[in-house]
Amino acid sequence: MTKKKWKRFLVKIGSSCWQDAKQVEKICLEVAELSESGHEIILVSSGAIHLGQKILNSGPHNHIHRKQAAAALGQPRLMHMYQDFFAKKNKEVAQVLLTHQDMNRTSSYHNLQSCLESLLSHGIIPIINENDSVSFEEITLGDNDHLAARIAMMLEVDLAIYLTQSDGVLLEDGSYLKRTSDLQEIRKIKRMQKSQSGTGGMQSKLEAIAKIHAVNIPAVIASFHGKSPLFHVLNDSGGSWFECKTTKAKNQHRKIISQAKKGAFVSIDQGAHIALKKNASLLPSGITKVAGNFQRGDCIGIKYGRIIVGYGISEYSAVEVKKIQGLKSTDISTKLGYHVSNVVIHKNYLAMGKKT
Repeated sequence: MTKKKWKRFLVKIGSSCWQDAKQVEKICLEVAELSESGHEIILVSSGAIHLGQKILNSGPHNHIHRKQAAAALGQPRLMHMYQDFFAKKNKEVAQVLLTHQDMNRTSSYHNLQSCLESLLSHGIIPIINENDSVSFEEITLGDNDHLAARIAMMLEVDLAIYLTQSDGVLLEDGSYLKRTSDLQEIRKIKRMQKSQSGTGGMQSKLEAIAKIHAVNIPAVIASFHGKSPLFHVLNDSGGSWFECKTTKAKNQHRKIISQAKKGAFVSIDQGAHIALKKNASLLPSGITKVAGNFQRGDCIGIKYGRIIVGYGISEYSAVEVKKIQGLKSTDISTKLGYHVSNVVIHKNYLAMGKKT
């Protein structure tokens, strides 16, 4: 395996990594190098509470409100350090603070997805963190591992890398897991890890990896130590690999179709139908009719004649599509007074074919 195999990575940096900021700097320099060579990298970073705790000198460290205060203090310091690290390679970074509620609302989810895609298209490194200063349940669970999994699924990454103290998963016999593609084996390892160390830590990472494995995204747990932690992983020199048997593209196709909203569809003309079969996006100019009630981010059907020929995630609501149907993309902002996208359904979120 080599780093050339993957285009888009997610890298999860845990709080333990910030015990040695020099190691985090090494990782950032590697990320910058990968970005310059054409890869797209998303960082999901813990560390705000760890940095903030150093400033608060009194009170119990495990008190929820103290942790929230520490997060508020530590987050700007965390981003300042990231900015300094990446500035050495002239790379821009963007801060994205989230709660799980943001991920659960369809409109927020789709807006976030579009924002992150835009950042990546401009070569900017998104640095994502749980908004611990306002979160409650998540802050008690160390949930950035699961947040990383949800971002990995949202952005359909080619590989999710979880960096931690250990260079992989330690098994009962004292050896490290090298690789597996068996979801049942991952679940078995999860149970074993829980019996050894309780919740959090490796257990949390394995639970998160089981989620993304189910949608055919490979992952690896590896050490943040060493001279080149990321290249150590990408050159298959270590870590525990969780591989997939089926392709991500096939799974994405099934996922889109399964989310289709009943009774919601657009009808298209012949030109649009030909374009879609050639892997193009659906433009407003090719739409002839809008049916049903749907919002931005909903999955809708695409009809040609009387037949559903595909499904996709809509960039606009039904009300908006009715206003712009038949128009050129350049006329969208004039008609609506704002502009979200040049397309109604982007080709990356389009699945041609019927439900089975």
